[in-house]
Amino acid sequence: MNRRIACLSLVATTFALAAPAQAATLAGDKACYQEGEPVQVIGTGFTPNGSVNFSRDNQAFGAINAGPTGVVTGKGTAPRISPARERRFVLEARDATNPAIVATINPLATVFDVSVKPLRGNPARKRRINVRGFTAGKTLYAHVRRGGKGRNIKLGRLKQPCGTKKVRKRIFRPGAKTGTYKVQFDTRRRYTSKAFPKVTFNVTIFRVVRPSLASAAFTTSERWVRVR
Repeated sequence: MNRRIACLSLVATTFALAAPAQAATLAGDKACYQEGEPVQVIGTGFTPNGSVNFSRDNQAFGAINAGPTGVVTGKGTAPRISPARERRFVLEARDATNPAIVATINPLATVFDVSVKPLRGNPARKRRINVRGFTAGKTLYAHVRRGGKGRNIKLGRLKQPCGTKKVRKRIFRPGAKTGTYKVQFDTRRRYTSKAFPKVTFNVTIFRVVRPSLASAAFTTSERWVRVR
């Protein structure tokens, strides 16, 4: 009888040693990040109070101790990806006590940019506006400001997860007065200089002379210059 118990004990021990490592999980706070943007992660299933090594695209960038329940929280940054416009990257958390305990995620990184074309010409014409990297908002707006006054133009819903949008839109109405305007692109319904993220252009509308066979004709043109 004692011999049988010993055999069962040995079998149980063998199975215990062969059991797979506990499943670990890792999650980020967003599905897409601007390049260089902070990335917050939380992981579970690691050795309680043990060290967890973090890497990005197979490059180690630090270690953090897990809590008493095996939960670890960390902070890194999304990679610089230029000249690519968008790509996935790998974040890995690996248990230092038991390297078989590992979890990874594959979020996206994107450049942050607003492109307006053409940058010159008739102020009343529609502009081709192409944006990406507004990862924290849902709707894109253009705010036109001059002398403390202005208007807010809704450009439409952003495509998730990387906050992209392509649209043709008239920013200035026909007959817009000459002078310098500020045009700010962001995800706020109303204008605020504290909006983040944002891209701002200075737009100058000026008079030009177009000679004709009969006489000189005056018209207006504009010039867009990106500020930030």
